[in-house]
Amino acid sequence: MTLSGGCTYTLSAPDNSTDGGNGVPVITNTVVIEGNGATIARSTASGVPLFRFFDVDPGANLTINDLTLNNGLVNNGVEGGGAIYVHSNATLSVNASTFTGNSAPATAGTTGGAIDSSGTLTVATSSFSGNSGTEGGAIFNQNLANVSTSTFTNNTALIYGGGALQNAGGGNLVLAGDTFSANSGPGGGAIDNDHSPLSITDSTFTGNTAGSNGGGAIVNYGGSITIIQSTLAGNSSPYGSDVLNYTSSTMTFSMSIVADGLGGSNCDQVAPITDNEYNLDSGTSCGFSSAKSSFSNVEPLLDSLASNGGPTQTMALPANSPAVDAIPATTVGCTGTLDQRGVSRPQGSGCDIGAYELIQSSSQTQPPSIPTGLTATAVSANSVSLSWSPSTNGATGYAVLRNGSVIGTTGGAGATIYTDSTVTPSTTYSYTVEAFDGTTNYSAASQPLVITTLAPQGGIAYVQGAAISTGSSVTSVTLQLGKVTAGDLLVGWFGQYNSSGQVQV
Repeated sequence: MTLSGGCTYTLSAPDNSTDGGNGVPVITNTVVIEGNGATIARSTASGVPLFRFFDVDPGANLTINDLTLNNGLVNNGVEGGGAIYVHSNATLSVNASTFTGNSAPATAGTTGGAIDSSGTLTVATSSFSGNSGTEGGAIFNQNLANVSTSTFTNNTALIYGGGALQNAGGGNLVLAGDTFSANSGPGGGAIDNDHSPLSITDSTFTGNTAGSNGGGAIVNYGGSITIIQSTLAGNSSPYGSDVLNYTSSTMTFSMSIVADGLGGSNCDQVAPITDNEYNLDSGTSCGFSSAKSSFSNVEPLLDSLASNGGPTQTMALPANSPAVDAIPATTVGCTGTLDQRGVSRPQGSGCDIGAYELIQSSSQTQPPSIPTGLTATAVSANSVSLSWSPSTNGATGYAVLRNGSVIGTTGGAGATIYTDSTVTPSTTYSYTVEAFDGTTNYSAASQPLVITTLAPQGGIAYVQGAAISTGSSVTSVTLQLGKVTAGDLLVGWFGQYNSSGQVQV
């Protein structure tokens, strides 16, 4: 199913009442939706029934690409997923999509403000904001889930844990390259991990808030969590302002930063946290040891969350941070890996602690090769998505130019996608891309790509009309209209009585 670019499809009634109500028929086979920047929304008008958008049956497979789902709402106390409910043995793949304002507030049953999944879930380069659920403000996972290069902001768990994510029931959740900010819940401002395995790499947690159940960013109840090359800073809770590791839980940190918690100590170790080397704690509560080449009571000097290249925001390290080059290049997991933005590690004599690798100058004098294969992967009235082939010879990122001026950058030799969301409808632009390295070397610009954005899609509106009844036979008649322009839809209606001739319009 291919949707019209930039359109908003507003649903005011459910198609069916299955599992609490769905806006479209239940998915029973394989369906792929190419959103092209479109939005499917549940109407905000008074009296509109409660329903989500998609219900994916066992054995079915739903893929959504470049689609926004807004204002879905279910409250049946059995199954959640304000936007999508995924049964066991079903599969959901989400790419470059947005979930906003969806909710599953039932006080019983599983929830998940945007997605409730008991099947197999894959999410890539997507965003979740303003969603809410009883637990798991954005996603409730109970089976297999892989979430990468995605952003979770201002999601809320209403009664239990996991402002952004709830991983429970033995669910196996893998996170890579994600950012969690300003999410909140009673426990686990960003994530509540309940008796389940959870893996986190190259991710950033900041500004998340938990209540009396603790864990400003993450709370771990009887589960197993591994955190590698990630940054947790500036989260808030009276019990473990960044993390709370509860009784019978295991939590391991490697090459990560835990810092600047608000309201309590950075770590609350009801169960001990394992230091797997090269970690940094701005306090002493995480138990990091110099015997493990880790730092305690050391401030990482992090910058605020910002767009530093790559698909998600990060917290940059200044050159004077003790986290810079703190990991020897020979350490497993250092050389040959990428940071959250896609920047290759190491940039200096060693790798940096946390999710961000500082690009440092070098003796490189030859600029990277010119990017090739610039193409538009999606064009709507309000956005243009671009991709290109990677450059060689030490490229560490790319500058994207529109009409000759830089509008953004990406970080990493493999970071070859960019979406320009500042365009105007029905306008022609010329795009080019330049590759840069860790010094000041820039390649020449790629071949230009000329794109014209789509016209705005606001639906059909009545503008003008004219009517006449002649009362007798005539050979011609004229109706006077005001200005008519290209793209206007003209609809004619006529009647003919007791005439052998033909009407021509």
